[in-house]
Amino acid sequence: MIGTLLVKVMRGLGVNCDITVAEPSAFHADYVRKAGADRVINGGIIEKAQEITGGRAYKPLIGERILMGGFDKVFDVVAHRRTLNSALRVTKAMGTIVVLGIGKDARLDLTPLWLKIQNIKGAYAYGYNESQGTKRHAFEMALEMMGRGDTRVEDMLTHKFAIDEYQEMIEVSLQKDRYQAIKTAIAF
Repeated sequence: MIGTLLVKVMRGLGVNCDITVAEPSAFHADYVRKAGADRVINGGIIEKAQEITGGRAYKPLIGERILMGGFDKVFDVVAHRRTLNSALRVTKAMGTIVVLGIGKDARLDLTPLWLKIQNIKGAYAYGYNESQGTKRHAFEMALEMMGRGDTRVEDMLTHKFAIDEYQEMIEVSLQKDRYQAIKTAIAF
């Protein structure tokens, strides 16, 4: 649920922009919508991005369709070959793709990258950020936002287990849709 947390943080920071989230799970789609996403899409990414952004899809001689036009910024929180390739295809020329997820090595079709002169950035949870002219640790900023109530995260913990129920917790974590789980934890 990194994507949902990203939406919550953006809204908590007062970022005024249109947010579209690609989410295959109906349960998680509803949750991210409540967290502040303007729309949630599932499947048909090129077609839906074309409709949302007014871009035009083209089929190159080799490879999959590419959207000319598209989203200004795309955050990939999965970092899977499929999601990264989709991000490249739906991000506009000179747009930015931020990779937040940590995945396996991915084979990418870089045609959209050089064709549209896109920017790719990596981001990691542990680090320092520039905020109001000072360098601050990400955790410090997160705790401050939660303390002020700008970003609510309590509702993300949907299932608590006793230590001897760890196998059930693993089962729920592996089948989040089935159990309508966001995050699971062991309560001591």
